[in-house]
Amino acid sequence: MAGASVSWTNLWGGGLLFPEAYLTATRQAVAHKFKWSLEDLFLIISIDGGKGSKGEDSFVLSGLTLEGADWDANEGGGKGALALSSALSVELPPVTFRWANKTSDPVVGELLKGEESESPASISVPIYLNFMRTELVTSVRLRVPNNIPPAVWFQRGVSLLLWRKQ
Repeated sequence: MAGASVSWTNLWGGGLLFPEAYLTATRQAVAHKFKWSLEDLFLIISIDGGKGSKGEDSFVLSGLTLEGADWDANEGGGKGALALSSALSVELPPVTFRWANKTSDPVVGELLKGEESESPASISVPIYLNFMRTELVTSVRLRVPNNIPPAVWFQRGVSLLLWRKQ
């Protein structure tokens, strides 16, 4: 484990036999590498075409689909946010996943800002294995515009899919 790194480029998440196990392994590798407690880790994603952090705390998955919304990369001061869409689903560019220390990473605080208020900075979005939505892999926080109530996103069934049968 001494030289372990979780960095991968464009790994197809839907092609993993057990994606939850992959997430657990990357979480454990990051905790070990940085000597952080597992409980202190928080999964952050950047829908950025895989151009995000290339450190030893991140990895890139491709082939994800966003259902119930679109992604506006220019929203939120260029950090991106969910956007209303008439399309049922949108294929995403490669997505950077990063394990952050929730006690010291400012992005975590930003994502959780106003979590219990009527206009939170982000909402929790489930990631399912496929379009049937029977296997929940994990959930992540995605930024939302503050002028749209969180209930709208939940009513639209916003979720991420690792694999979508074409």
